[in-house]
Order: sequence, then structure tokens, then C-alpha cells
Amino acid sequence: MTTGSLEPTTPSSIPSPSAPSPKRADDITVVALAAMPKPSEAPAFPLIAETHPQLSLAQMKSLIEIDPIVAKLPPDEKDRVIQACFEAYQRALAAFEHVVAEVAWSWPEANQFADEVCRRLVEIVNAYAEIEAEMRGETPRELLRLMTLSQFFSRASLDTGAVGYNPLSIQKAMREGNLREKLTLANVAVYGLFLQKIAADPEMVRRVNQKLAASSTAGFQIDEVFLKSIVDTKMPAYVQSPIVTDHRIKESGRVKLRPAAPTPPSQEAEGPKISEFKEPSIREVRAGLEDYVSEEEYHAMKPGLASRKVGGLGGALVYGVLPGSSFAQRAVALGGLPVVTGPSGTADSFFKVAKAMGLGPMIHQGMLTMAAWMIPFRDHSLHEIRIVLPQFGIPYSGKPEDFAQLYDEHFTQAVQERMPEGHMPPYFLGSEYQRHVMNQLKPKSSPK
Repeated sequence: MTTGSLEPTTPSSIPSPSAPSPKRADDITVVALAAMPKPSEAPAFPLIAETHPQLSLAQMKSLIEIDPIVAKLPPDEKDRVIQACFEAYQRALAAFEHVVAEVAWSWPEANQFADEVCRRLVEIVNAYAEIEAEMRGETPRELLRLMTLSQFFSRASLDTGAVGYNPLSIQKAMREGNLREKLTLANVAVYGLFLQKIAADPEMVRRVNQKLAASSTAGFQIDEVFLKSIVDTKMPAYVQSPIVTDHRIKESGRVKLRPAAPTPPSQEAEGPKISEFKEPSIREVRAGLEDYVSEEEYHAMKPGLASRKVGGLGGALVYGVLPGSSFAQRAVALGGLPVVTGPSGTADSFFKVAKAMGLGPMIHQGMLTMAAWMIPFRDHSLHEIRIVLPQFGIPYSGKPEDFAQLYDEHFTQAVQERMPEGHMPPYFLGSEYQRHVMNQLKPKSSPK
């Protein structure tokens, strides 16, 4: 067997239509981290904890089936083999994270889920805009549709993938953008239009469904019964999965960043202009809206946005997982699984809204979409995404066997081909690797 480094692989730069080779370092993040409170002012926990190598030997032994030959070794030698296997397993898990995200980014089913979520949300936006037009009467319908599109798919944000306010830019990003941009747009609509303006109002749901039924392009309706089960119409609030709610209420840690500079009364952010960044990162590149529209289209909309300044970091929150929390400790007990910010409420929301829009059968491939969207930018780990799947009938325990394959055999093969040494993580806990480690740890005979 050929052995080699199991250092985590870094996915190649994920393409963005207007930034073919974006740098991985993010200028905004550098400024943000420079503005962090002093250690004495901040909670004592890491912002990002990629792995938990501090497993006890008892925890290791509970997760590994010891090879019969290894089992006959003296106790201390056997323990060294087990520990070496788990170190390799954890390195493989970290590599697995990056490889899964890289493969999923261009995987057809992952992009199909993103496209269909966006398409159905746009159909709902169009139906909602028609209802608004009927109520207002005098507003031109196409103008109102574009206004509604901008209202529910945009945010004043420099989040990675944000494309701004321009409805023409939003429409083009929906059709031609990369997966990160499409899901960022959909995320805004899910938490804004869908959960606040429609889902919490049963009468609006009924009226939207009437419009969808009459549409020649929709091909679906909102599942009113399921929607009612996930939305508390009194608050209104979205009902999250218990694992997400418990973590956020009891276990999430957060650090609030200081403003890098005082925000002027005009609310214009201070800092360099977009055009002054020689190599804009993925996060910054969409702040100028001319990227997705022609110069004529762009200037016909809001010409001032092209030179909008970046900065104004006051109030941003950085999330981390408290090492002593039950979620973190469970990740340790499962073999040192990578964690970042806790169970993914975003994945939970997307899957539930997708099911409400008739996409229940696509949730498993939606897991690939979430992985490609969130892992490369350290929003969540794969474990934090998959942990919400069981409520949708997709088994996941976090044990080593769950990392032997992912989604289907074709996706698994594509991942395995990119893994260090060509092996999935559980291999490093198996008999073959145990014996390899045993042979490596044997004392070499001294030359005579």
C-alpha cells in the first residue's frame, strides 16, 4: 500500500462569472478580525474549531472494531495503533469536507436543486406581485413585479454571493450565476418573502396557490398542511428543528465585532471603493452591480451603486461552537467530527421550505447543494448540515459508516477519486490500515 500525506485538500478556487480567479483571503475579513475585541474582552472559545482531536482512548475503542491480529498486541502497542488510526481518520474527515464541497459545486443534481428552489420562489414572487397589483390597481404590473423581485431577493449586504438590489441583476444571477449566488438570493427570499409575508398568513397562502394553479409555468402549489406545521402564525416564527433550537438557545457562542470606523449619519459605509480592490474576493465582487448587466441596463437602474463603498463592519456577529457544549462533545465522541458554528438552521429552513414547495423528494440532493454552498466559506461543516436530515427520512448518525459513501455510488466514486490515497475516511479505522500502522510502529532491527 502506498502511503502519503493526509493533509486536508483545499478545493480549487470556485469560479465566479466576474472573478475567474478570486483570492481566498478576504480583505473584509482581515479588517473584521483586526477589529476584534482584545482576548480579555472576548469569550474564551475558538471562533472556528475544525476538528476535535481530544478523543479519549475509551471513545476511540467504542468506534473501532479492532483487527484480530492487532488485538493480540501488548496493551500499550495496541493503544498506539488505535490512536494513530484515529489521527488518520480525522485528517481524512477534514479532507473529505473539502472534496465533497468541490465535487458538489459542479454536480448536476446539486445545481438542479438550487435552480428548482429559485424557480419556484420566483413563481411565488410573481403570484404575490399579481395579488399586490390587484390590490393597488394603478401600479403597472411589470414594474411592481420587478420591485417585488428586488424587495424579496436582495439585501444590503456584502455576504459572499450577494448581487445587490438591481432586479435585472437578480434575474440574470438566477439564470446564469454560480451556485453560491443563486442560494444566497434564495436564502433572502426564504426568510423574507416566504416565511414572513406568505407562510404566516393562511389567506395569502390560499391566494398564492390560486395564482400558481392558474399559471402555465408553475407546475406546483404550496403544501398548506405541511406549511402550517412548521410556522407559528401567532408570532410569526419559523419552527426550527429541536437540535437547531437547543443549540442556539443554550450552546451557541458569538463575538460581536467593533466597528472598524464610525458610521457617518448618512449611513454611507467608509472604506475603499470596490474599484480600488485589484483582486476582489468572491465576497466583494458582487457589491458593484455592473457585473451582471450591460452598461446601458445598469445605468438605467441605480447608477450610484457602482461606486458604493465597503466597510461599516459594526454589529457583525461571528459565531463559534462552545467546546463544552453537548453538540461539540457529541462531535468529539463520534470520532472528532469537524464543526464550525453548530447545527445548520439554514439547511433546516431550506429543506422544510423546499418540502412545502413540493420538493420533498429532492432534499437528499439538496444536501449536496448546501455542502457546496456553505462548506468552502466555512459557514458550516458537513456534519452540521447532515445532522438535520433524519427528520426528512434520510438516515444519519455521524458514525464512521456514514462517511463510507455519500448521496449515491456515482457521487461517492467522484469523491473517492479525489481523496488522499483514494480512500474514504472509514478505511483508516479498518483492519487493513490497522495492520499497516502496526507494521509501521514495529521497532526496526538495528544493523549488525
